[in-house]
Amino acid sequence: QDLQVTVQNGQLELLELALDDAATQPPLLRAKKISVNGVALDLVQQNVEVAQVLFDGVDSHHWLDENGKLRTDALLTQPAGDNGAAAAQNSTAPQNSASKPWNIHIGEYHLGNSTLTFTDKSGGMNAQQTLSALDLKLTDINLKDGAQIPLTLNALVNDSGKPAVNGTLTPTPFAMQLHYQLQGLALQPFNPYVQANTHLQLQSGVLNAQGDIVQGAGDNAPFTVTMNASLDNLEGQDTRNQQAVLKWQTLTLDQLQLDLAQKNLSIDNVQIIQPDVNVEIAADKQVNLATLVKQTT
Repeated sequence: QDLQVTVQNGQLELLELALDDAATQPPLLRAKKISVNGVALDLVQQNVEVAQVLFDGVDSHHWLDENGKLRTDALLTQPAGDNGAAAAQNSTAPQNSASKPWNIHIGEYHLGNSTLTFTDKSGGMNAQQTLSALDLKLTDINLKDGAQIPLTLNALVNDSGKPAVNGTLTPTPFAMQLHYQLQGLALQPFNPYVQANTHLQLQSGVLNAQGDIVQGAGDNAPFTVTMNASLDNLEGQDTRNQQAVLKWQTLTLDQLQLDLAQKNLSIDNVQIIQPDVNVEIAADKQVNLATLVKQTT
């Protein structure tokens, strides 16, 4: 007879959680509250129901180091010598391909009042981006084939841009239908990426965008992106002479459509309002705009 174990209305709560790795500063993860509420378990029926999983007040710091490795790589790397033991355990483990799958359902996953800081140190850069006021909700979560999971995301990027995403995710087979909106994203914090390949420094510029991202289900499914965007009050400076080289009041892209499966990109309309381009010809006949992109070795 099968062992009968049931749990009704179970709860788990962790307060002031602190997780660190070898580099204690900045801290890897801090969480004011983690709670799992409304847990129902039926061992015989292999059924797990969870009303809510809540992560509140999470503050996490991550980076990509000079060698292109994530901070978490060291935590996920398997110690040397463990591969053989793990393989031996797996080879002796009983195989039961006909076992009944577990039914796991989570009513809501909520990550709220949280901050994620990421620093990119690769390629000699030191680019830090912060995602704050992070609020992510997934509802009606289960892993059944074709199940759609509603998603909403709101945050603040570098204390300026406001991304918002809503739509659905399908875990198996993977698919998604998302609508996104980005308001007021200042571009100056992304200068390290611009200067890694050009002699251009962005003195100002604000990006606004909205559109849809659709990933179809199954192999060779279409992946499409649509976008309407504006890049306002852009000013770029040539770092070689500290002179303004490019500016405009507004650049708009209307009905951008990208279809990766068809390898097709189209834009219905591009408009630039009040462009101002500084063109200079050096003594060696080189045009400053033509040499803004750095030479690769």
